[in-house]
Amino acid sequence: MQNNIMQLGAAVPERSYGSEAYKVINRIIKHGRELLLISPYIDEYYAAILKRESRKKHIFIISSSPTKEARNILLSRPLFSRVYALLSALFAAVAALSYWLFGMELAGFLLLFAAVACAFSAVKLRPHSRIHIKIPKRFVHIKMYTSEAGVVTGSANLTYSGTHRNIEQVELSTSAYEIEKSKRYFWKLWDSL
Repeated sequence: MQNNIMQLGAAVPERSYGSEAYKVINRIIKHGRELLLISPYIDEYYAAILKRESRKKHIFIISSSPTKEARNILLSRPLFSRVYALLSALFAAVAALSYWLFGMELAGFLLLFAAVACAFSAVKLRPHSRIHIKIPKRFVHIKMYTSEAGVVTGSANLTYSGTHRNIEQVELSTSAYEIEKSKRYFWKLWDSL
C-alpha cells in the first residue's frame, strides 16, 4: 500500500507518538518565511521560541488560552534597543564633557546633534512586530501548525508539557496539497474571527 501511495506522488505522513512531539513541531517552527499556528494553549517556553523566530518570519497565531506570560512575550514591543540606550548615554557624556571643557556653544551643538541621532536611531532600531495573534472568545480546540515545510496536526498543545512530557500523537505531512489545504483553512478561520 505504501509503495502505491509513493508512486502517486503523495507524501506519506510522519507520525510521532509519546513525549517527542517537539521534534516534529520544532521542525515546522524553524522552517519557512511564514508560520500559521492554531493551538488552544501556548506557554512562555514556546512564546520565547516564537518571539526569536519572528525576527526571520511572520507568525500568525490563533489561540484561545495563551498563558499571561506567553501573551506578554508575544505582544511585547520594546520601544528602544540596547544600542539606542548606549548611544544616548555616550552622546550625553560627550555633551557634558564638552560643556565642561569648551563652554555652552559646543555643548548645545552636540546636544542637538545627539537628539537628532538618537531620534533617528530609535526609529531605525525599533523592532517591528511580525507576530500577529487573535484570541477568540470561543474555545479553540484545534492543534495545527503550518509552514512551507509542512503541516503538523494532532493532540499536542504548544506548551513544554504538551510537546515534551505528555503522551501525545502528532502527524507531519509535507504534501503540497495538505499544506495548501491547511493554509486555506487557517485563513478562513482567521478572517472569521
